[in-house]
Amino acid sequence: MDRLKVLLIDDDPGCQLVVRTLSEMNGWDITVRSNAIDGLETFKQEREKFELVLMDWKMPVMDGLECTRQIRALEKDMKVRTTIIGITAHAFTEHRQQCLAAGMDDYLSKPFTMDEFYSKVQQWV
Repeated sequence: MDRLKVLLIDDDPGCQLVVRTLSEMNGWDITVRSNAIDGLETFKQEREKFELVLMDWKMPVMDGLECTRQIRALEKDMKVRTTIIGITAHAFTEHRQQCLAAGMDDYLSKPFTMDEFYSKVQQWV
């Protein structure tokens, strides 16, 4: 994969470290935001920049499902739809369905392996 532009929105420092490390190992440009409000604002300001958004579900103030809905609303006038992959500890089928219903393209359950992470990203970008 070329220099993929990634926006990670996740409040967990451990997940941030893992995803940042995996992204940087591949030479991707990664921007990290610790909450959905900051992530949404970054997306609004630089939406053409990102090819992939990795979105945590459970965050304080605004959760990842609502942030995804707002990103999709912003994209209505755009010609490009940004891939959003949910990253969450919720592993049941109904959780995956909720992610997809909110507008996420896919879902990755924590904890995940390096191979699972790369495989999921390659599937979408």
